[in-house]
Amino acid sequence: MPEADATDVKAGRIFGAPTARTLRDYRYRRKQMLLAMLDDYADRVDSTADEMGQFFDHLRQVGARGLVAEQLKDEDYLMSQRSKPKQPAASRAAKA
Repeated sequence: MPEADATDVKAGRIFGAPTARTLRDYRYRRKQMLLAMLDDYADRVDSTADEMGQFFDHLRQVGARGLVAEQLKDEDYLMSQRSKPKQPAASRAAKA
């Protein structure tokens, strides 16, 4: 595709509108620029999707409690309410 030259620029000034070649050249360059931007953003979206996928894979493996326990470095969060040790009968009687 031939680029717009000085003649096209002069014709555009004379007629008050860009020539067809100038418009094609502009559209081509705009399209190339948009494609380059799309490639750049697509790379970022892909890397972000990978990071999110890794996070949710890990969450699936360790569970919500495990993830909280890892982040807080506190294993008390790993025990569920049902598996916590019950109070001995003597201490329950003392509270009553």
